[in-house]
Amino acid sequence: FEGNKFYDTTAHGIHAYCGGCATTNSNMIIRRNTFTNWGTTNSEGAAMLIGGSGHKIYNNVMYVVGASGQYGIRVQYDGPNGFVIYNNTIYSITSGAGLGIYLGNDGSGHTVKNNLIIKATVPIQDLSSGSTLSNNITSVSDTSAAHFVNAAGEDFSLLSTSTAINAGTATITASINQVFNGNAPDIGAHQKLGAVTCTIANATPTLIDC
Repeated sequence: FEGNKFYDTTAHGIHAYCGGCATTNSNMIIRRNTFTNWGTTNSEGAAMLIGGSGHKIYNNVMYVVGASGQYGIRVQYDGPNGFVIYNNTIYSITSGAGLGIYLGNDGSGHTVKNNLIIKATVPIQDLSSGSTLSNNITSVSDTSAAHFVNAAGEDFSLLSTSTAINAGTATITASINQVFNGNAPDIGAHQKLGAVTCTIANATPTLIDC
């Protein structure tokens, strides 16, 4: 799933688990999507409710305008194992339990890194076993003004003064390494590129504002 916008869904943005099937889904990639206002008629709604194994979830933006959506990313059912969840931005999850990222107690071996979760009642709840969590920035209160260009206008690009800049880790797993600009990867879905000096053959260096 890439480059989609999921909005005003009655329950979940993406709902992918089998629930007792002989085989379960595995190795999905969910990246660079936007989710807003899920769970409009279902109080258990999640931007993503995913079971199975080996899924990679990264560079997604999830935010709620209003009182819908109890979960951002909910990892549960079908014995979920080995999810890699990194560099996502999750904002304003306060309905019900208000869980930004939820790892259910039926799962194990997940990796959760470099996520930016602002204004969530419980930013991350990990009930799984053997999971690794690091380099996440979370806040129960609304600190969006310290991080985002314009959260009210749905612009979740990072401010140059955000503490999420250069605060991530490049090593997500043994096989996933982040490419980054600066001293370290930024936290969240958007990387702050800043200015890059490019040397062009037979020309003077040119400063390009990215």
